[in-house]
Amino acid sequence: MPPPAEPKPKPPSAFARLKRALLAPIFGKPPNPPASVDVVARSRELRVSWRPGERTSPHNADEYVLEVSSAEPRVPFAEFYRGEACAFVVTRLQPERRFDVRVRCVNRSGASRWRAIENVRTAQVPVGCGGVGPTTRPGETYGWDQTPTTVELRVPAPDGTTPRDVRVVVRTRRLEVSCGGEIVVAGELSGDVLCQDGDYEWELRDAGEGGDGAKEVFVTLEKRVAAENVDEKYRPEAQWASVFAGREHPRVDLLELRWLRDVDYRPPQDARNVEEVAAALPGMRIDTSRDSTRERGSDGDIGDWGGNWRKSSA
Repeated sequence: MPPPAEPKPKPPSAFARLKRALLAPIFGKPPNPPASVDVVARSRELRVSWRPGERTSPHNADEYVLEVSSAEPRVPFAEFYRGEACAFVVTRLQPERRFDVRVRCVNRSGASRWRAIENVRTAQVPVGCGGVGPTTRPGETYGWDQTPTTVELRVPAPDGTTPRDVRVVVRTRRLEVSCGGEIVVAGELSGDVLCQDGDYEWELRDAGEGGDGAKEVFVTLEKRVAAENVDEKYRPEAQWASVFAGREHPRVDLLELRWLRDVDYRPPQDARNVEEVAAALPGMRIDTSRDSTRERGSDGDIGDWGGNWRKSSA
């Protein structure tokens, strides 16, 4: 069960806002940066939230500025939010793209340092309950799927591969598939699996229905899962976001999983708020308390890119 969300602070009264507006120019001080920034990456949006830093004056009228930049291709930062709230959802993004996110606090007395997260990758749109990832061979990908209790991996085999050429090594948290002495996929798994004889299976079989003779190694792993994680509702937060834990392997959007074999369950797109999603999907959460003071581009460049970005993604 995810931890209960913290109660939201009450908005300041009209009198408190008026008092700050009158006293801030006289007694206000430059603010501290946010204490931390969290990002929940979904396939087409980034759910950004942050914790306020320690207040430097009770008379400050602090606001927060959120800026986002595309990391591929590299473009200047653009402002997406300015206000008193501590959360914002950046929408209409493309899946599997990298972005830089930064937040700072501002008031009439000045601005804080940026608190930044770099190379945040939007999630992959799942196919069923899995997706694809890179093998060690350039331009080649493996496919994978899952059930509440198993993970299935389809690894392309080089031409001429025979069953004797295939070697599959399974450990509690590691998988390695080799063909003809060449490692095709290997790495730390996203979760524990059973690894004794009979707990996993593999076979060399025809790939697809093209009839071109292509082969693939089909591996079935059994998850080590608690009994409460297996039920008819197929809870997304109990599933794997990727087969391998490395950053080079794309994560799928767990809230878009759709299991079609014996359960037809799809959670509503906006069923949870930012805090609930962050708590339920720790594997897709990025946390930082690192300062970033780098500036990129001029104010004009930032504004131009923001307008172009919104226009192109509409």
